[in-house]
Amino acid sequence: MQAAVPDKLELVPGDAVEITFPTEASVRAAYEAVKQFGGYCAGSIFFRWPNHWETLTLAPDDVQRIVSGGSLSAETTLRVRPAQCIQRHCSDLYLDLARSMRSAEQTIGVSVSGPMEVFIPAGHLQPRFANGGIDFTIPAYSGSGQVYLGRAISRSPLRFETRTP
Repeated sequence: MQAAVPDKLELVPGDAVEITFPTEASVRAAYEAVKQFGGYCAGSIFFRWPNHWETLTLAPDDVQRIVSGGSLSAETTLRVRPAQCIQRHCSDLYLDLARSMRSAEQTIGVSVSGPMEVFIPAGHLQPRFANGGIDFTIPAYSGSGQVYLGRAISRSPLRFETRTP
């Protein structure tokens, strides 16, 4: 049974729903379409006001790079930041996804140089501990620039690096 939501149109079978993903191809196509206006158009503005739950946005620098003929970086990098802990070594782990808009989910592995006492995960990415490291699955079209993975706590300093799971 479905409950009606006030002030919201209800979908019925056969209704079409359009979803827009801001990809390099869609931004380039929109920019090329604007240029077709010729002298009737002095420029283009890319603007979208996302809802609070949406992550599929591009930063102004990303749009500028795309319309200038560049490409968004597809390289995923791990950033490790020291964190304050009492009598332990703590590191906050971040994945820089470089705003990649992959059409399939991706598994990123993080190898650890030694024994880790505790890993406190953050966010919606569920870690899997395997092969002396931690694996994370990034959903398709995540649209995230940087993702906080969590905090690693150990007795001695550790090194972390991405690996192929």
